[in-house]
Amino acid sequence: MKLYITDEAELGLDHDFFKTVLDIIFKELNDDRLEEREISLLLADDEIIQELNKSYRNMDKPTDVLSFEIESDTMLGDIIISVETAKKMAIKYGISLNREIAFLFIHGILHLLGYDHEISDEDEKEMFALQTKILDQTNIV
Repeated sequence: MKLYITDEAELGLDHDFFKTVLDIIFKELNDDRLEEREISLLLADDEIIQELNKSYRNMDKPTDVLSFEIESDTMLGDIIISVETAKKMAIKYGISLNREIAFLFIHGILHLLGYDHEISDEDEKEMFALQTKILDQTNIV
C-alpha cells in the first residue's frame, strides 16, 4: 500500500511508524487487495478538522479522526487526524501520543475498509475489538 503523509501539525512521525501499523493491519485482515491501494493521511490541527467536520458531517466542532472513502481502483481514501485532539485524548487516557495516533490511524483505515461502529452495537463491538487487537500488536506504548 502506498501512503501519502502530509504533516501540517509537524508531529515528526516518519513513514516507518505508519508502515508498521499498516503491515499489522494487512496481516490481521489477510486481504491482498489492500497492497495495490493508496491512502492519503493528513495530520492536522483542530481548526482544519473542524472545518471538514462541519462541511461533510454538519458538525461544527473538532473531532479526533475523519475518513473519506474514495471510489477508485487505486485510492482507498483519505484519513485526517487532529493532532491537537489526539494530544488531549492521550493525556486524558494516560497513554503516549504515538499510541493515540496509531489508534486513530487504525480507526480511520477500518472505516475506509467498511467497518462502522455507528450502525449497531454488534458492529461497534466487532470494530473496536479489531482495533484493539491490531493496536496491541504494534507494541506502541
